[in-house]
Amino acid sequence: MANDIFQRREIKYLVDSRQRAYLEQAFRGRMVMDPHGESTICNIYYDTPDFRLVRASLEKPIYKEKLRMRSYGRASEEDPVFLELKKKFGGVVYKRRAAMTLKEADRYLRLGIKPCESQIMSELDWAMRLYGRPRGAMLIACEREAWFDEEH
Repeated sequence: MANDIFQRREIKYLVDSRQRAYLEQAFRGRMVMDPHGESTICNIYYDTPDFRLVRASLEKPIYKEKLRMRSYGRASEEDPVFLELKKKFGGVVYKRRAAMTLKEADRYLRLGIKPCESQIMSELDWAMRLYGRPRGAMLIACEREAWFDEEH
């Protein structure tokens, strides 16, 4: 269950090609590519019928959370996906995720059939009950290249 719990500060920037070239040069030798570094990321965000989660997020509270399913590339039934609770408190992102196949995730989300027992699945169950079995509300897909500093 490696990499199923994350705690980090995320800083995201939109840069043009000139700025990117400068940053790549500046960080050369100091950064390594994430295991899913160059990939198409597909996220389905789940919400209540009245969009309770996104409305709360837009208010910029000190604490907010999101429930999503993520895949690296377009997933078919037997491909791995991650069901995630993404929480942000005081600028720090805490991500808790459970790996499963797309078929298992679909059975869990539609029917409540857990693919396994774990602390994270218990937390997902709690969120599903709290939000009244939320449904897919938004799909966001993007191409990304992710890097990190091995030493921090």
